[in-house]
Amino acid sequence: MTPFITEVHNEINAPVVSTTRFKLDHFAFQLAAHHLNLKLMAKGLRFKGVRFKDLKKYYGLKGRTAADCLQQFEQIENEYHNNKG
Repeated sequence: MTPFITEVHNEINAPVVSTTRFKLDHFAFQLAAHHLNLKLMAKGLRFKGVRFKDLKKYYGLKGRTAADCLQQFEQIENEYHNNKG
């Protein structure tokens, strides 16, 4: 199991991210932020403090580039949202 799946299944006391319109659980916020990072990494951009290697390890992604891993990540994100809803 990947670290992400382990954390989700253990249901750690993750904080709730609040906006003016709704509340979002921590994992959904994290997935949205990392999805943005991966999409931009696939186009060749880099981020300070976010490494592709760390994202691959955390989510268990397989591939050489961010473009290779993007579809796998989107499947993980869809599974998370389908199981939460």
